[in-house]
Amino acid sequence: MLVATATGVLLLAFPVIFYWRVEPPNAAFRAAGIAGTVPKDWAAWRTRWETGHALRFVLHLLALVLLASAATQVGSPSGPEGRKEGTTGRT
Repeated sequence: MLVATATGVLLLAFPVIFYWRVEPPNAAFRAAGIAGTVPKDWAAWRTRWETGHALRFVLHLLALVLLASAATQVGSPSGPEGRKEGTTGRT
């Protein structure tokens, strides 16, 4: 149950990280593109954009590992050890 809760918290964190780290550079470049220029501090915006995506990737990977762990726990009703002999686990 704790693993599933942690996975849920990570899933809720993804949009927060996106709007905190990734969207501001997107908006800056979108505004600059309309004006036909590039932001003066474009390197800082690019670094923020890249680190935001890297952070989201790491958290997505962690959520995937936690989700796989929760699905394969011994004794879990949905895991291979939790099924009764002769059943497929489908309803």
